[in-house]
Amino acid sequence: MVGKDVTRSDDTSTNDRVAGVIDGDGHVSRYEASVTLHAREFELLVFLRERYGGYIYQVSYNAWRWRVTRAQELRGLAFSLNGRLRLKAHILNVWGARFNFTAILTQAPISTANPYLSGLAEAEGSVRIKTSSLQPTFSLGMKSQELIRGVQAAFGVGGLYHDKSWDGWVFWVSSYTELGVLEEYFQKNPLVSYKAIEFKRFFELVSLMQQGYHLKNAPASYRSLFESQLKIFFNEKAK
Repeated sequence: MVGKDVTRSDDTSTNDRVAGVIDGDGHVSRYEASVTLHAREFELLVFLRERYGGYIYQVSYNAWRWRVTRAQELRGLAFSLNGRLRLKAHILNVWGARFNFTAILTQAPISTANPYLSGLAEAEGSVRIKTSSLQPTFSLGMKSQELIRGVQAAFGVGGLYHDKSWDGWVFWVSSYTELGVLEEYFQKNPLVSYKAIEFKRFFELVSLMQQGYHLKNAPASYRSLFESQLKIFFNEKAK
């Protein structure tokens, strides 16, 4: 599946978002850039192809990859991401030398003023509700402690912990009030893949819980509404 010719994107918002995706789930080298995602996130790969060219192909039963190898398209992507990549910013020096531009390595803190964090969430973010306690949690895990600390500082909420099972760092948020901060951000910077619907349902459930719809002494109509929405959420997660 071949995309259109693209030299660069001047859409600042899109470029910030894609920088987050590539920092989270991308592979970059002198001669290519690629993102591999679960089949459920196929819409995000189409989003990338439509804006930066390249092509999409299946790599396994449940995984697809967007890849850019043509020099013209890779040059456009490099210009678009210059000054925006963080974890993989080293590639800008390589691309700069190849395509004759000055690499900009950003030192600015991560900010909620742009969709970079939405891109990271597309790649590595997840939401869940424990079946036993109905505890809602947003989490985002990365190998880079520095990047995860930057994510927490940008949102100004949540906690961090080191997961020894994969030697990575996890930013997590569980309180209703703090999850509201994240909901506001994702409303302003909506996701592109199936996670957009999943996150929306998650935050709607959090709102219901904050109003007590899940409590045993809640009116039957409240409890019924909550349980029906929770069932939909769990069924979608199981797919």
